[in-house]
Amino acid sequence: MDEFPNINAMQLFEELFIQFPRRFTRKQYKTFARRVGVCRQAARARGVVIGPKTYRLQSDKPRGRRPDIFKDDWEEMAQCLEERPDQTALELLVEFQARYPGRYSCGGKRVVHP
Repeated sequence: MDEFPNINAMQLFEELFIQFPRRFTRKQYKTFARRVGVCRQAARARGVVIGPKTYRLQSDKPRGRRPDIFKDDWEEMAQCLEERPDQTALELLVEFQARYPGRYSCGGKRVVHP
C-alpha cells in the first residue's frame, strides 16, 4: 500500500488473489476493506498523501439502487390506489399487466408500495 497509496481496496484484494491463490475468499473482502481503511488512516498520520477515491466517479450508473420500473405509470397507479384503497399490490400489478402487456413481470410485485 505504501508503493501505491491510491489503489482501492478491491484492486488490492484482487492482487492478493493473484499472488496467493486459494489463500483468500471473497467473503473476507469486507474485513479486508475495513483494515485497508485503518492502514490508510495510519498512513495519513505518517504524512503519506492519499488521493481521492476517483474510481467511484467512473460510472454514471446509480449505486445500490435498482431502476424504478414503475416511474412511467406511477401517477396512474396512485390514482387507481386512491379510487380503490382496499386492493392489494398484486391486484394492482395484475391490472397493469393487463393494461400494458409485456411491461411488468410477476417479479416486480415486491416493489409495488401503495
